[in-house]
Amino acid sequence: KIFTIVFLSRIHPKKGIELLMDALSKLKNEAPFLIAGSGEEGYIQQLPKKSNTITIENKIKWLGWKDRAEKFDVLMQADLFALTSYNENFAYAVVESLHVGTPVLLSHQVGLSGFVEEHNLGWVCTLNPEDIAEKIEAAIEQTEKRKSIQHCAPAVIQKYFSAETLIPQYLQLYTTWTLSKNYILP
Repeated sequence: KIFTIVFLSRIHPKKGIELLMDALSKLKNEAPFLIAGSGEEGYIQQLPKKSNTITIENKIKWLGWKDRAEKFDVLMQADLFALTSYNENFAYAVVESLHVGTPVLLSHQVGLSGFVEEHNLGWVCTLNPEDIAEKIEAAIEQTEKRKSIQHCAPAVIQKYFSAETLIPQYLQLYTTWTLSKNYILP
């Protein structure tokens, strides 16, 4: 099986897709790159031109927008989910990827990068294409780590991001906030 990288998110300049493309051009190993999502058409049309310029067009497969069921299928088929954003508050796609056991590669600018490092659920990189390429190579070579993530990530996500965990936390925050503002709860 060929190691496959997936990007599944809104296609936008802040997501760092060009950084991933530059990193792909530096890889020693072959790694197809699947891009799923939608965004501004003008920007999306620039990306194949870039892939042609750096001669990686044969490594990229454009999947377009995916609905809920399709996106989980795409995530489960990949070996690595990559999000090298310049700025990302949370990134639900990271949780969705880990929920199905797919390891992640995140830039340190993604809000969940600290969580991923703390729980050893993937690799965290800078916004430098050389560093991104090194982390992808590490993910390709570290098959035991990937297998461990595939096995443990769904349970970690369930523990920290399930409705049973999050709803009481949100209610506590809401209650604390409303009481601090002297609001009366319904």
